[in-house]
Amino acid sequence: MKVKGIVGGLVALFALSSVLWAADCVEVDIEAPQVAYLGQTVVLSGELTNCGDEAEFVELSGFITNGVDTLHSPAVSLYLAAGETKSRAVSIHIPNVPQLVGTYTACVVARIGTAESTDCATMQILEGGRKPVNTQERKIR
Repeated sequence: MKVKGIVGGLVALFALSSVLWAADCVEVDIEAPQVAYLGQTVVLSGELTNCGDEAEFVELSGFITNGVDTLHSPAVSLYLAAGETKSRAVSIHIPNVPQLVGTYTACVVARIGTAESTDCATMQILEGGRKPVNTQERKIR
């Protein structure tokens, strides 16, 4: 009888500990433009998934770096139910500073509880902007 009580107690303790120690899990998948220009605001967008067992707030932040210069986005928080996926974006302004021209890694970091996920893409920052689009229609005679 004592063995059954001990085994039952261990099973109950294990079940309780798995609830108390539910694993946090988050996944992020981003899309970033391949080319950006000085003076432009870049949008890094993507999907966030709470792959954990409980609903929680997710903190999302982005950065662009070349190993020397790093530009950051403000952090964004959102609530995700367990198993839920939502699309979100962060914006990063690229100052009009010629020294920033070059190849960068654009990343988004998602944090939920003790879990963290990062997804990155390569981006070129170029000098000068895009040519303005002519919005006036020309009549051909």
